[in-house]
Amino acid sequence: MKTSLYLILGQLAPPLRLSAFVAACGLVLWVSNYQPSNLGESVVLPFLFQIGHAPLYGILALTCLMLWGEQGPFNSSAIGAAIALVAFAGFLDEWHQLSVPARASDLRDVCTDLIGACSAVLLARWASATRPSWGAGLKLLVSILAVLAAWGWYSFDATPWPLPFVTP
Repeated sequence: MKTSLYLILGQLAPPLRLSAFVAACGLVLWVSNYQPSNLGESVVLPFLFQIGHAPLYGILALTCLMLWGEQGPFNSSAIGAAIALVAFAGFLDEWHQLSVPARASDLRDVCTDLIGACSAVLLARWASATRPSWGAGLKLLVSILAVLAAWGWYSFDATPWPLPFVTP
């Protein structure tokens, strides 16, 4: 019997799934404290940092889904918790960045984080199939990348959206 790609992750021992989740939280904290040096005149690097929120918070959402085991991508509580966690962590990250030198706070980054979370849920659902269609997976991945590129193009180097109820 073939197992799904996600099932392998969902069947890990609970302490391993919890360790993956804690590691993802640590990764988000580490990146949140990152202070970029002079990026020079490059336009590409700041753009990549902007859209880099999506895979980072996608990993956080995926590890949150893993806490629910094999049924994570199909459990509405797990999906809700993963998206709520990413939204909370994104807001907390942006609030924290108000005090980090060379970093800016922008509500659009939280939207990028949520794109990453929703993408992780969709990819986990795809990977949960016993025989996932690679064609469908490729279409899903291209769609996610297109949405992310369009959002990155729109949100890059625009006037920041301030966090509500926070004065910089």
